[in-house]
Amino acid sequence: TISPGDTATFTVAPKPGLTAKTNPNTVKLLFYSTERESVSLTVRCTVSEAPTYILEAFPSSLTFEELYEGYLPPAGETVTLSNTGTGALEVQLPVSAHFDIAPGEGWSGNVASLAPGESAEVLVTPKAGFAAGTYQESLSFNTDRPGVGAQVSASFQVKQYGDIIITPAEITV
Repeated sequence: TISPGDTATFTVAPKPGLTAKTNPNTVKLLFYSTERESVSLTVRCTVSEAPTYILEAFPSSLTFEELYEGYLPPAGETVTLSNTGTGALEVQLPVSAHFDIAPGEGWSGNVASLAPGESAEVLVTPKAGFAAGTYQESLSFNTDRPGVGAQVSASFQVKQYGDIIITPAEITV
């Protein structure tokens, strides 16, 4: 019972399952006064669609030129990471065994905070000093959202110099 001049606090929660397409604005008859007069309360709530979290990498595959043992690292390739969803993402810079991954535009240390529609760049370069062989790796750009990230497939091949044989017939003086 609320006496005249007193106030009361109520907790009102929207019905579960409302969507942005549902009009939740309602006027509900909540109770009657002691004089049997109706008292109504207008309840308004805004329902927004749940954000989507999508990170895309372009290009999604890098294949570097053939290298020879003793090589100097070639020029790096730029990868652009774009937030194409509707929710903000924090992207972590990956660690790689075979590639140097340098943060570029859009990074603060090893993290890029991307609002919807924003992008950040990284420079991917094969590390130096590998023996002859093929080196492949999937670079995983993870985010603060479980299961949301982007993969970049990267590879390079190191070849061994062959022996050079010169026969006397090929020498002219």
